[in-house]
Amino acid sequence: MWWRVVLVLLARAALAGCGGADDAGAVRIGMLDNVFTRDVTRVPAGADVVFRNLGKTVHNAVAVDGSWSTADSYGADVLPTGASTTIAVERPGV
Repeated sequence: MWWRVVLVLLARAALAGCGGADDAGAVRIGMLDNVFTRDVTRVPAGADVVFRNLGKTVHNAVAVDGSWSTADSYGADVLPTGASTTIAVERPGV
C-alpha cells in the first residue's frame, strides 16, 4: 500500500508544473481528487485563473469571501472530469 502514497506524491510533483502562469498572464490550477496542484497561488489584479479538473471526481473552487466560484463561470455547481473554467480576478489575492 505504501506505493500508492509514493505514486500520488510523484503525480502531484509532475502536475505542479501545470500550475504556472503562461505568457498571457493566466494562472493555471489543476484540481485533483483531494488537492489542487498548487498549495499557494498568488494572483495579480486583472489576471485570469484557469481551473481544470484533472481528478476522477467532480470538483469546485470558491473564494473564501464568496466573491467568485467556478460555478459562476462554468454554469454548473461542479466541474466534471476533464472540464475547465476561467475566473477573471479584479483584485490581487492569494
